[in-house]
Amino acid sequence: FSNAYWADIFARLGPSEIYCTIGLALYSLAYVELWGESRIKNDAWWLLLTIGAIVCMGSKENLVLLLPVTFLLCLRAYKRNSLTRFAGITSGVNLAFGFFVTAVVAGSIRKSGVDVYMNSVSPQARISALCSAIGNPQTFTVFVPFLSSLLFMFMIIILVRYKSFQSQDYDPVYHAKRLVLVQFCLAIVFLSQLVFYNGAWPTRMRYDFPGL
Repeated sequence: FSNAYWADIFARLGPSEIYCTIGLALYSLAYVELWGESRIKNDAWWLLLTIGAIVCMGSKENLVLLLPVTFLLCLRAYKRNSLTRFAGITSGVNLAFGFFVTAVVAGSIRKSGVDVYMNSVSPQARISALCSAIGNPQTFTVFVPFLSSLLFMFMIIILVRYKSFQSQDYDPVYHAKRLVLVQFCLAIVFLSQLVFYNGAWPTRMRYDFPGL
C-alpha cells in the first residue's frame, strides 16, 4: 500500500481498478485455498474464484492474464481427480467469460488498428516499445529479484550436489525452483503491462495496478 497508485485509485469515483482490487482479493483467496490439499473439493471456493475472476476481467481487460492461471488450477484438480461437476461448470463459465472478453477486445483493436490511446497495436510497434522500456534502468530493477532467485537456486544445487546440505524433511532444490518460477511469473506480468500500455508504464497512477 506504499505505492502511489493506491491514492489515485481510491481518490476517484468509480475507476475500474476499485472493482479489480475486490475481485482480485476474492480470486486470490479462493485460489490459495483451492491449491492446497484440504479445500480443493469445496465448491464454495470454486464459486468465489469464478466471481472474483469475472469481476476482474469484466472491469479491466488486461486481467485476462488470469485465464492461464485458472486453467493451471483446473488441470491440477483434474489430475488429482478432485474436479467436481460444480467446479467444472463454474470453471467453464470463468474461462468462457475470459475468452469472450479477449475476443471482443482483439476484434475491436484488429478492426481499428489502434488501442484506446490511439497507439498502434501492430506487433512491430509493441515489440519496439517493449525493447525501449526494458532499456530503462527503472524497468530493469524489476528483474533484480528474478536474477537473484536464479543465483540462489544455483547456489542451493551446488550445496546439495556436494552434500554440504542434506535433509530428509526439506528439499531445498524444489523450493528454490518454486521461487524462480514465482519470480519468472511476476516478471511476465510486468512485461505484459509494458506491452498493454505501449511501453509508457509504470505511470505512478491507477494504471499501475495490478502490474506493480
